[in-house]
Amino acid sequence: MADLDVWRPTHLDIGFGSGESVLATARDYPGARVLGVEVHEAGLTHLMSALAASDIENVRVIRHDIVEVMPSLRQGSLSEISIFFPDPWPKAAHARRRLVRAEVVELLVDRLAPGGVLRLATDADHYARQMRDVCDANVRLENVEPPRRVTTKYERLGREAGRTITDLGYRRLPAR
Repeated sequence: MADLDVWRPTHLDIGFGSGESVLATARDYPGARVLGVEVHEAGLTHLMSALAASDIENVRVIRHDIVEVMPSLRQGSLSEISIFFPDPWPKAAHARRRLVRAEVVELLVDRLAPGGVLRLATDADHYARQMRDVCDANVRLENVEPPRRVTTKYERLGREAGRTITDLGYRRLPAR
């Protein structure tokens, strides 16, 4: 992971699932550097197969837990971070396992450049409230209109199940 600092990605996609959002970002921003971090082998394999069948060359992928990867990323090096449909851990006893919690958001904000955007999406109402509460409480973030994004497999499954999709966007404020 030592080469991450040298490569300095600008777009980070955390828990990319099947990789639809990584591919869309790489296609929409061919001059950008895109880093996908995923712990599940199936999603990683799916994305790697799609990349091999394409002419996309601006993507790097890591199979690892994002909390362990964050120290390898230079502070202020990311222009965008996406977390779409993370595991909601619906039971109250498991809430501490949710990715979007204050200490993790603080790590993410450290890696965002001033003006960089944190993009979140979920189909779990309780998690949407937690995401909003955590990000609203961070004094270095301001709520913004969520940017357009690709429809993912997990969004389709949520819609089919009748769940409401919540998209959130937050911009890192300049240092004072």
